[in-house]
Amino acid sequence: MAMTSTSVAPSPWLAPPLADQGIPVNHIFRWRDGHPTPLGAGLDGAVHALAFHEGEVYVGGAFTRAGGVDASRLAKWDGQTWSAVGGGVDGPVYALTVHAGEVYVGGQFTTAGGLTVNGVARWNGSTWSALGGGVGAGGTVRSLVAWQGHLYAGGLFFLLQTLTGPPC
Repeated sequence: MAMTSTSVAPSPWLAPPLADQGIPVNHIFRWRDGHPTPLGAGLDGAVHALAFHEGEVYVGGAFTRAGGVDASRLAKWDGQTWSAVGGGVDGPVYALTVHAGEVYVGGQFTTAGGLTVNGVARWNGSTWSALGGGVGAGGTVRSLVAWQGHLYAGGLFFLLQTLTGPPC
């Protein structure tokens, strides 16, 4: 297809926004009974990761507000309302997973709730913990998965910081 200044190539990856069908969803929705349903007022920026833990949906991305609540790139939805998670993180979140009853967060950030974590952190529902020294300077954790009692991380990094905290 020849591109002109007034044509846009269709993306095979993106469906038309639900807002085009009259349903404003602001970056997130759930599919319920065969229909899309917004999660409150949604978010003010992109969503990159979702995880479900103890009846709540954890959401990570490049947003600063969730449903009108200040939420620095990390929030949770309890089915009715949005809330921030532990003061959030200082850069984009690209990965979320649940392992051993705790939420693990990966991305391109240096702090979580003010604690230095360098790209990967653990949230136990009330406090943040670093995973050792995190990934090297400028590193980004893009994926996390828990499997057979182990946590796996992948992304754009080459070094791990010196371990100073407990193993996960």
